[in-house]
Amino acid sequence: MVYMRGQARDYDEWKSLGNPGWGWDDVLPVFKRPRTITSAPTHRTAQGGEWRVERQRLSWEILDAFRDAMGEAGIPKISDFNRGDNEGSSLFEVNQKRGVRWNASKAFLRPAMRRPTSRS
Repeated sequence: MVYMRGQARDYDEWKSLGNPGWGWDDVLPVFKRPRTITSAPTHRTAQGGEWRVERQRLSWEILDAFRDAMGEAGIPKISDFNRGDNEGSSLFEVNQKRGVRWNASKAFLRPAMRRPTSRS
């Protein structure tokens, strides 16, 4: 259920290898389009899409302690793995709706099955 876009430099490398339309700035709107973000909106989020992305609800003291230890070792705490550079420690965003797994069937297939179809 982890939602992660990957590294911007990977996309930019694909574009530089002759794949137009695959740079980070090219694909970011595609990532944002189908999403509904339930955390605070930032420059990289979209609202109203079918694909649910939420902050993790899991909260354990050991995770916070581990992140603190990573910070002491020089690995920075970051607030967002999906900004194009996911170097650092953070909690993942997840594909969930109110803590329940959100999948492609719930996001796309079931709503499409409820829509009327046009028949010739």
